[in-house]
Order: sequence, then structure tokens, then C-alpha cells
Amino acid sequence: MNIKEYPNLLILKNLIAPIDNSLKKLDNCISNISEDIDDVLIEGLFVLSISSVEIMLSDILKYFYRCFPLKLPKNGFQFDKDTFFNNQFDLIDKSIEGHIMSLSYKSYKEYFDIFLEQLSLEWKDYYTEFGDYIEEIKATRNLLLHNNLVVNEQYIGSAGIKKRSNSISDKLTIKYDYALSSLKLIIEFEKLLKAKIVKKYKIYTKVNANKRFWGFIFKSPVMPYDDFWIYDEQKDEIIGYKEGKYEGALSGSEVALLGLWRAHFAGSGSDHLKNFHMRRFDNKNREKVLFFLSTVHQFNLY
Repeated sequence: MNIKEYPNLLILKNLIAPIDNSLKKLDNCISNISEDIDDVLIEGLFVLSISSVEIMLSDILKYFYRCFPLKLPKNGFQFDKDTFFNNQFDLIDKSIEGHIMSLSYKSYKEYFDIFLEQLSLEWKDYYTEFGDYIEEIKATRNLLLHNNLVVNEQYIGSAGIKKRSNSISDKLTIKYDYALSSLKLIIEFEKLLKAKIVKKYKIYTKVNANKRFWGFIFKSPVMPYDDFWIYDEQKDEIIGYKEGKYEGALSGSEVALLGLWRAHFAGSGSDHLKNFHMRRFDNKNREKVLFFLSTVHQFNLY
């Protein structure tokens, strides 16, 4: 089966989940930072805040690439023998991990430019509003961790136009005002990023993803999604299933596939799964079964 025939199962809620998780962590940092706490605690909250941004961007890309694997570079699918045989059912995930790891070695600007390009997001004023500041914040974090905040060539080369010093051996500080303003800027950045992603991908609901998945598994004109499922588009919930109008006229393979779907939705496929075995399917339907089973552990049908 051609890779382009497989459905895109992206769900907006999952795509923005890393931002929501990061914002909770950042709000916690904001509530715990004050002028009264020790500098080392301020530095710790500062480090946590920028790490939260990095993890958030990485997690969004991981999920996005799982839904759009064709966006991975062609050279990202090269495996040694051990990797292939030990991970033959997770090779796409391995490719994603390897690609994102390679991106982590790029500068922040290069990384974020790729992020925007991959998600097809436009943000013309990003660097003047946020990017230049975050570039310096990341460089300060690295300087704290690796050189005790003593300015070196790495800081000068990576901090960008908002660098706080051009002089080797200067000693920077991470005091309350700097840490707090950095946290506030990062929170504002993440909220605007979320708004842009929501606007771009608002049609990617759970209900629509289920419909795309169903349409890939069942091509029969007597198996429209609405005939078999009860759902609430406003709440974006799959409520339950119902007997299809022409369910009694389905082929044996369609009955088995329907039982498989219902079993993963409700825990039971009723009589539809009696005598279920792979030999009853032709090549194309076997590929559908394998794709279904490899997908439902990450994609909830309910």
C-alpha cells in the first residue's frame, strides 16, 4: 500500500498538549519565584523554565512527525542491522527520535525556523518579539550550567543580538528581575504559539480523526461513519456505537474489521470476532489490520 493512502490522524488537542503541560510548569515556577528566595533557587527555576520550552518544542515535533512521517528527511531512514531487527515495529519512531536529536545540535534560530516551516506557521515578528530574547536566555542557561556564568566564546557566539556581554571573563548574574522577566516572556511566547497552532489546525478534531481512520479501514459505501457511531462535535467526543443500517449485509472481512474496531472502543467485539484470523483477509486488508493494531495504542478510539 502506498504511504500516501494512510490516514492523517492528527488531533489538535494532542498537538498542543505539550504547550499546556509546559505552561502549567511555568506557572508553578512563577508562583514560587520571589526576591526573598536564595539565588540558587532562582537559578534553578530559571533553568527549569527554558528546559520546559525545549521539551515542549521537541514533543510537538515528535507528535507532528508521527502524523506527517513524509515530512521527515529522506536520509532519516538509515538503520544499522541491530536497530532494524530490534525495533522493526517502531522504525518511524526511531527515525523521528534521530531527526529531532540532530536538530538539537543546531542553533536556536535554526531549530525554531525548522519548527515553523514544518508546522507551516507564519510568525514574521517572532524574533523581535521573542526569539532574540529566548536565544539569549538559552545561552545564559548554558553558561550557568557549563561555565559558572563566566562569559566565554560560546556565549558570545550563541546569545545573539540581545547578549548581555561581549567581554570574555565577565561574570553574568541571574537575579530575580532577570529570571522573572524571562519567565513572563516565555509564558507569553507559549500562549501565542498555542494560539497560532489552534488557528492553523482547528479542523483536526478527535471526531474528524476518527472519521479519517474509519474511512481508511472501511471503503464500502454501506459503511458511512455516521451510520455506526454516536458523537458530539461540540464536545469533540465519541459517545458510543450503534448497529449500522446495512450491518447484516457486510462481507466477512468487514464484519471482522468492525469487531476489531468495536473491541478497541468498548473492550468487546461481540460475535463479530468469532473465528478471527489473518488468513481471512486479502493483502490490502491485512495491511489495514496491521496498521490498525500498530496505531490504536497511541490513538484512542473513544
